[in-house]
Amino acid sequence: MSRQTLDAFSMFPYFTKANAKSEKQKRLQGLLYALKDGRQVTDGTGKHQDATEWFADLVRDAMGKHVPSEFLGKDVFVVPMPSSAVTPTPPSRGAWPMFDVAMRWAEAKVVAGAGPVLVRNSAVQKSHAVSADKRASVETHATSLSVDLKMVPKGCAITILDDVVSSGTNVMGAMVALRRGGFTPEVRVMTATHTVGADYGGQDVVSAKSLIVWLEGQKERAWRPSEDIEFVNWK
Repeated sequence: MSRQTLDAFSMFPYFTKANAKSEKQKRLQGLLYALKDGRQVTDGTGKHQDATEWFADLVRDAMGKHVPSEFLGKDVFVVPMPSSAVTPTPPSRGAWPMFDVAMRWAEAKVVAGAGPVLVRNSAVQKSHAVSADKRASVETHATSLSVDLKMVPKGCAITILDDVVSSGTNVMGAMVALRRGGFTPEVRVMTATHTVGADYGGQDVVSAKSLIVWLEGQKERAWRPSEDIEFVNWK
């Protein structure tokens, strides 16, 4: 049995009963759903823009200040996490919001590059659509993905970009697939939001760094131990 770990960083909090009534949280929730669905958002001046553009700019402006430097930078290649469905060929930025966000960072030259290193060859069940005992395992996620490392510059770390992380089983499967494909440098994951059973104390804006753990050979699914979740208030 081996212990696999994956460092994660999420920009925004998940919505719990404690903070769901906040007006800021209601607006943020709408923004995140727009990002997940690839829709447009409206800023305070009434300007419309793609949610992917809004998020990409927000994160880019926070690099070196709010976003931990190891997750994004000139020595990091960003890999969008495929959805649970089979990845279209060729991949479409319009139909894959996280792919579009990753490419915006690459085009702005704030990361080493970005691209569909991981593609889904066989569909997996969405976690929210099935009971906990029927959710896809780390192994199921890993074997449903193919890996193309030719686009990753030598010496770069990889940050997997996803919209939401819950237990971390999906992204842990992605890391396992990368390791089996021969990738040896650091792998991390960055998401827009996360789901954890934590008390935010009514805070409107808080990020989280966490550790995703998988005991290979003992547990099918990954999890994030609560003692390894560090909340970061925005300054």
